[in-house]
Amino acid sequence: MLFSETGLPKKLCEYLEEICSNEELKDAFYCSDIEILEPESIEDLMEDESLWLEPGEANYEMKPFAISADGGTWVVLNDEYIGHIDSEGGCGIVARNVDEFMNMVAVCKILFFRVQDLKDEQGFRKYLAESLKEFENPAVYDSFIEKT
Repeated sequence: MLFSETGLPKKLCEYLEEICSNEELKDAFYCSDIEILEPESIEDLMEDESLWLEPGEANYEMKPFAISADGGTWVVLNDEYIGHIDSEGGCGIVARNVDEFMNMVAVCKILFFRVQDLKDEQGFRKYLAESLKEFENPAVYDSFIEKT
């Protein structure tokens, strides 16, 4: 199955195909806490929202495309915005569109920080330095940045 068969927006599908066809790039996204789901898994989650979403009311149509280490889900909202729903029920819009999201990930390398790491500049710098050490090849984003 291809991403284009999942019902996700075309532009997002193109990015996911590119990321998943390059193991280094896929690993780099994984290090940024974005594990791209296989198309079959996306389809399963879209068919049964109870697998990833608590019962309730939403203002957006949500389609999952990746998961995070905390058990959260990366989603596209109304085929436009990119959001994140964490395992504790917290959620928010991360980017206005998929291009903005991909730029944020590619340029920043690390998308989310724990709240305790943002309390002071020293803690933030330490966390950022340690996080960037995880990348074996941070240059893998360079060609991806040019396309986004």
